[in-house]
Amino acid sequence: MGSQKNIYLILILVILNVAHVLGQDKTGGEVQDFESWSSITLKLKIKKKLTFGLQEQMRLDQNSTEIKGFFTQFTTHYELLKNFKVGVGLRFINKYDN
Repeated sequence: MGSQKNIYLILILVILNVAHVLGQDKTGGEVQDFESWSSITLKLKIKKKLTFGLQEQMRLDQNSTEIKGFFTQFTTHYELLKNFKVGVGLRFINKYDN
């Protein structure tokens, strides 16, 4: 059980390290901007095996003072077998160039 926790810890550290590397600008310095990303999700179970979802996301830029974009996503899932679902989604993206 302890080795499984170690694997999860190593995986988390690798992901955080990659996120730090990708958060740098082209000159090698770190980007000094606080961006935020908020979302709200609604799920509706129509029948025992059929689910619909709606998600709205808003991303802010420039130290969270300017809107960077909106994402609206519609999804539906159907459970074919126990623990096996199929689904489709449609995403509308509205980006702002500031």
